[in-house]
Amino acid sequence: MTVEENRQVEAGLRFDIEPLNLSGSFAVYDLERLDTVVFGPGGLEIIDQNSRGFEVDLIWQPTEALSVIANYANTDARVEGGAFDGNRLQRVPENSGRVALRYDFLAGPLEGLGLGAGVTAVSEQAGDLGNSFFTEGYATVDAQASYQRGPVTAELAVDNLFNRDAFVPNFYFQGNTAPLTPLTVSARLRLEF
Repeated sequence: MTVEENRQVEAGLRFDIEPLNLSGSFAVYDLERLDTVVFGPGGLEIIDQNSRGFEVDLIWQPTEALSVIANYANTDARVEGGAFDGNRLQRVPENSGRVALRYDFLAGPLEGLGLGAGVTAVSEQAGDLGNSFFTEGYATVDAQASYQRGPVTAELAVDNLFNRDAFVPNFYFQGNTAPLTPLTVSARLRLEF
């Protein structure tokens, strides 16, 4: 019987540059999962998994009404030991990021209206520990609108706005893929009191 262990080393920096209305964070990390049991070509194997990389998150508000959010992550996630030694871990893109804009009307006839849009991009992902296939990288666009009047806020969100067809490694069934969630529209009405 093995006992799985986790080790984690992280270092980061947060910053806030008030004259530019820019804030964010930068982090580097080295994460290890030791003595993980997986199915290999010859049956059960005990391997280690290592993820090293960095993340950058930025929030910029050039005006009171406009905000820009951006993030990027670079991760080298690999198997250590066993038949899969050196292979990339499944479902972990090497590169991923997002850029989103939001504009809130603060005065005039459109006061209370907020509009936003974003782009999320993900690089290819290994579909299994054997790295026998990779899903293609993709980018999706989303959009949001909200309208607030007094204690009532109405919100509308559209995910995968252009109905991008792509596949991602299946979370539950290794070696299989699942389609990306298609164009999805959701609405919400909120009352605060």
